[in-house]
Amino acid sequence: MKNWKERLTGPSEALSPRTLTEVYGMERVLGERHRGIVSYGTETIRIGTDWGFLVVEGRDLRLCCMSRTALVIRGRIMALRMEER
Repeated sequence: MKNWKERLTGPSEALSPRTLTEVYGMERVLGERHRGIVSYGTETIRIGTDWGFLVVEGRDLRLCCMSRTALVIRGRIMALRMEER
């Protein structure tokens, strides 16, 4: 992904200090302080947050590990976007 920040769209308060999302290349997303998985598929995963939903889009997506506070998604990450509740 050349410039993943251009693909992260949504309200400016979405990047509040209460939620942390880290992208490692095009293969891994780390999400901390999440509110759980809202929907799960190999092309789209929606994660609940305090401010709405973080949508991870790509191919061959899979949830590698998840705890009450953090999760890791692996696969071919194509885009991240925000959805309001």
